[in-house]
Amino acid sequence: MTELPKLGAPARRALSELGITCLEDLTRFSRAQIGNLHGVGPRTMSLLQAALSARGLSFQTAEAQVNAAKAKKAERNKP
Repeated sequence: MTELPKLGAPARRALSELGITCLEDLTRFSRAQIGNLHGVGPRTMSLLQAALSARGLSFQTAEAQVNAAKAKKAERNKP
């Protein structure tokens, strides 16, 4: 697990509330989802994007979110 970059307290709290404690956790969320959090501004997004890119990681894409939602729905509908 890769530590998050140094962030301000409001951003760190917002991420923590979603269970994000390392860079790998960020890959479950889209850039828009994280960017909409209270305390996460352009500077924080830039730091997070750079840290993810440096490790070959990225925010979740819209297509991946749709596929995850479909898989979750299929799981709920299993007998």
